[in-house]
Amino acid sequence: MTIYYCYQPACSHSPAPLILQPITSDPSWLCCRAVCLGVPTPLEGIVDIPIIEKEVIGPQRHYKMSLCPRLRVLPDGSTLRSRVSRSAHEAVTQYRTLAKSCGASLLELQPLTGVKHQLRTHLALALNCPILGDHKYSHWDRLAPQKLPQSLLRALSLTPQQTRSLLLHLHAAQITLPPTSGSDPIVLRCSPPKHFLRTLRKLQLPVPDLQRSDVPPTEM
Repeated sequence: MTIYYCYQPACSHSPAPLILQPITSDPSWLCCRAVCLGVPTPLEGIVDIPIIEKEVIGPQRHYKMSLCPRLRVLPDGSTLRSRVSRSAHEAVTQYRTLAKSCGASLLELQPLTGVKHQLRTHLALALNCPILGDHKYSHWDRLAPQKLPQSLLRALSLTPQQTRSLLLHLHAAQITLPPTSGSDPIVLRCSPPKHFLRTLRKLQLPVPDLQRSDVPPTEM
């Protein structure tokens, strides 16, 4: 996950070129919100499971990110440490349930690492709560529209055929730009898109407050 931001030095008296600076060392400056199918157990926590890209063999051959866990649960309930593939990427996601309704939940997400499709993979495969509108990770062995329970279809006033047009309900709510040369961090907040807000209203889920108290510290 690479986020670029541009800024122009204020102390310059002549036109200065925009500076592109990638934020790759600490993705925890990003805070996202998502509407998900189901409710995670527990309601908040940290998912620390490496992720690896795999080819899915089937009628439609395609690639998806998959879990590459360090521990495996044996039939007797004990755990066995597994060797993690060298191709796997460390992936850590902090999550918190803000509200739940009609078999869906509103989550706050903070990726502590930056891996391709990290949030989508952890939610769908680790917590069994795929993001609403995430057709790719709602089924492992095929590419097909996401299936919604009847309670959610009624709440959203959708038919099963209409679910194929659902947009991904994942929203980057806040990005905090690291401080530069003595300045304070710059906090950028963005309101949810229209389809996200419309779903919140239909599910009677609260619209999250853009003001957050847990802004990352100036020194990480």
